[in-house]
Amino acid sequence: PTTTTTTATTTTTTTTTATTSPRAAVAAANQEEKGAKKRKNRREFDWSKATFGHFVLKVAYVGTKYHGLAWQDPTACPNCPTVESKLFEALIKCHLIQDRVTCNYSRCGRTDKGVHAAGNYIALNLRLKTQKDGSLASDDYDYPSMLNGVLPSDVRILACTRAPEGFDARFSCKYRAYQYYFPLNGESLDRMQEAADLFVGAHDFRNFCKMDIENVTNYQRRVLSVCVREMPGGVAEFSVTGTAFLWHQVRNMVAVLLLVGAGLEKPSIVTDLLDIDKNPRKPIYEPANESGLVLFDCGFEALPFAPRLPPPPAGQTGAALAGLLAGRGWEPDQNMQGEIALSASAASITGTSGSCSSSHALEAAASAVPAASSPSPTATPTPGPILPMPAPTPAIISAAGPLLQSWGEARRMAAVQACLATAALAGCPAEQVRAREKYTPLLRRACAPSFEEKVESLDAKKRRKGDIVAPADDEGDE
Repeated sequence: PTTTTTTATTTTTTTTTATTSPRAAVAAANQEEKGAKKRKNRREFDWSKATFGHFVLKVAYVGTKYHGLAWQDPTACPNCPTVESKLFEALIKCHLIQDRVTCNYSRCGRTDKGVHAAGNYIALNLRLKTQKDGSLASDDYDYPSMLNGVLPSDVRILACTRAPEGFDARFSCKYRAYQYYFPLNGESLDRMQEAADLFVGAHDFRNFCKMDIENVTNYQRRVLSVCVREMPGGVAEFSVTGTAFLWHQVRNMVAVLLLVGAGLEKPSIVTDLLDIDKNPRKPIYEPANESGLVLFDCGFEALPFAPRLPPPPAGQTGAALAGLLAGRGWEPDQNMQGEIALSASAASITGTSGSCSSSHALEAAASAVPAASSPSPTATPTPGPILPMPAPTPAIISAAGPLLQSWGEARRMAAVQACLATAALAGCPAEQVRAREKYTPLLRRACAPSFEEKVESLDAKKRRKGDIVAPADDEGDE
C-alpha cells in the first residue's frame, strides 16, 4: 500500500511539472504568499478616530452608461449602474466616508437615465485630514484629485469647498440651468424661439412633464429665461433657466419646440398646452431623446465656484462653447471674459441674450430673489457674477483630461459617421430621405388621463389594498 501511494503521488507530480514550468510555479507560489501576507496584515480602518466636515462637491458626468444620478439598490436592479453608485464606491475606497447612509448626503439635480451634467452638486460629510499626532491639519485633503484618481473617466469632481452653515444641495439651490443639443434638420430657430418665449414666467407644466402623482401635487414651475441658437457643427442649443423643473419637463419642452420648428405646430401650441383649464389632459407625445440633455449648472448664494443671484440669462455660455465647437480651442483670456460680461450686461438691460429674447426674464429673475436682497423698483438688475477662469491646478487637470479625451473620440466618431452618411446620400437630396409619416396635431391626439383622474384612480387602488394615502414629497427633476 505504501508503494502504491508513492507511485500515484509521483505520477501526479510529473503531470503537473509537464504542464507548468518550475519557474512559473515558483513565481505563482511567491505571488500567492505575498497576497496572503498582505491580506493578513491589512487592518480595518479605525473610524472611531475620524473627524468629519460638511463639504460641497461640484460634479460633471457623461450619463450615457448610467441609469441616472440617484443610487439604486443593487439587489433590486443588479445591472443598473448609477453615477452615485460610482461616487460612493470611490468615497468608501478612499476612506472618506464609512458608508452611504451615515454621511449626511444631499443632491441638487436628480438627472434621469442617459442625461449628462456639466455642473451638478452634492453635499456630504467627509473625513478631515489629520496630522501624525491625531490633531486636525491646517488644510483639507485635495478631495477632487483623490476621487478623480479612482472614479471612472466619465465621472469627474470639478471642485470642492466647505459647506455653509445649514447647507442642503437640493433646498439651498436657487435655480437650475439646462441645455439641450439637437441636430439641425431644417428647423426654423426663429419659430422655436418665438414658442420658447411663451414658457417664461410661472405656469402649470403638467402637459410638459411625466406626472408623478404619488410624489408631486404642485405642477407650477417658474421659467426665468430661454434661448434657442445655432451652434457650429450642424447642431443647435436650447437653453433654459428656472427655479426648479419637473420630471422630463425640459425634454417635453424640446419635443414640442421641435414640432414648431419643423412647421408641424404653431408657436401658439405652447400657450394652448399651458392652459390646463382648456386642455386638462396631456396629448400623447414622446419626449426628446435624453442623450442631448445637460444639466449645465445650478445657482447658489455662497459657493465660490457656482453662479449666484440674479441668474445669468439662458445661453450666456454660448460664446465659449461655440469657440470649442468651431475648433478655436479653449482660450481662458480676459477678452473672452470681457465678451461674456458685455453680453450679460446687455442682456440685463434689454432682456435679450444675443438673438434670444425673453420679455419676462428679468421680472422673473427679480421675483426669484428673496425680499431682503431684492433691488429697488428703479434699479436695473445686474447679471450674476462672471466666474473667474480657475488656475490649472492638479485637481482641475485630473477632471478635465479624461473629458477632453472623450470629446476628441466623439469628434472622430462624428467625422466617421458624416463620411458614411455622405457616401450613402451621394446623388440623393437629403430632403427626399427624410420622409415624414402622416402627422397628427397635438390637440387632436389621444390624451392621457388628467391629474385629478389619476389621483382618483390611485386612491381607489390604495383603498382596495387597504393602504394609507401618504402625503406627497413633491420632488421632481430631469
